[in-house]
Amino acid sequence: MNEVYLPSEDTFLLMDAIKDVPYVKKAVEVGSGSGLVSAMLTYKSDYVIATDIDLNSCYATLKRLRKHGQRTNTDVVCCNLLSPFREGSGFDLIVFNPPYLPDECLKDASVFGGKHGVEISIEFLNQARHVLSRSGRVLLVVSSVSDLGKLWRAASRLKLDHKMLKSVRLFFEEISVVEFKKSA
Repeated sequence: MNEVYLPSEDTFLLMDAIKDVPYVKKAVEVGSGSGLVSAMLTYKSDYVIATDIDLNSCYATLKRLRKHGQRTNTDVVCCNLLSPFREGSGFDLIVFNPPYLPDECLKDASVFGGKHGVEISIEFLNQARHVLSRSGRVLLVVSSVSDLGKLWRAASRLKLDHKMLKSVRLFFEEISVVEFKKSA
């Protein structure tokens, strides 16, 4: 991947959902792209980590954080999902606007989420539950064109409760931000 994912309707929907989240100690954005969401998280958290699998996106995020004087208490890590973080890392907030379109759609890595559109999200949730604090929350962008039933079943197996926070109807789909928390 050579191009950074530019903010779009899904990005702005996620940012709108983040506005309603209480201030936290530790937050991480997976798939930081341009760094816009990570920059916003610096106003909602004491410490922010931005991750992306694409090195160009990591540079773009770092550049945005520097430009806005937000390099204090932030780190940018080039990695796949949450793979470098050990179990029990205790993140209070994890946000991800993943690739979520299914196989039939464009095979662009920035939007292609697997055969059913949820495979990357399921792997992400599997990793997130190990690094999420007990009272932490995950905010995940999903699309109505993906197999959401498969995602809900996976969340149930992972003992994660979920609820829709925000939605917007676009051309051929509805995109939503879903909150996941560890089951009580």
